[in-house]
Amino acid sequence: MTKTIFLLSTLLIAGWLVGNSEQKCCSYPITSIWVQVNGTAKEVCAEPLHIECAVSGAIGDTPVVAIAGYPDKGNKSSYDIITVGNYSIGADLNCNLSTNYWKPEGSEKNYELFACAYQAFNGWYIPPE
Repeated sequence: MTKTIFLLSTLLIAGWLVGNSEQKCCSYPITSIWVQVNGTAKEVCAEPLHIECAVSGAIGDTPVVAIAGYPDKGNKSSYDIITVGNYSIGADLNCNLSTNYWKPEGSEKNYELFACAYQAFNGWYIPPE
C-alpha cells in the first residue's frame, strides 16, 4: 500500500511539473508591413524585441512619427501612443510571461499589438494592414 501511494503521488507531482513547465509566449506584436522588427519568430518567449517606425515622403510633409500600442488587437479603434519622434522612432518590448502581452520599456501598460502612427491634421493616421 505504501509503494502504491508513493508511486501515485510521484506520478501526480511529475504530471504537475510537466503541465506547468510549458512556457507561455507572447504572440508576434505586429501585423503590418509598415513596422520593422528585429525578430521573425511568430511567438517570442523570453527575448526582447525592438520595433522601429520611420516617416517617408509617401506619408506627407509631417516628420512626426509614433508607435501606437493596442491593448486588444481585436479593437483597432482603441490605442495608446507609446512614443513619438521626428522622422524615426524605436521602442524596446519585453514579453510579460504572466499576461502574454508586450510591455514597452518604461511603460506600465501591456499591449498585444503595435503599429506605426503618423501625425496628420486631425490626429494620428495609422495605415491599414
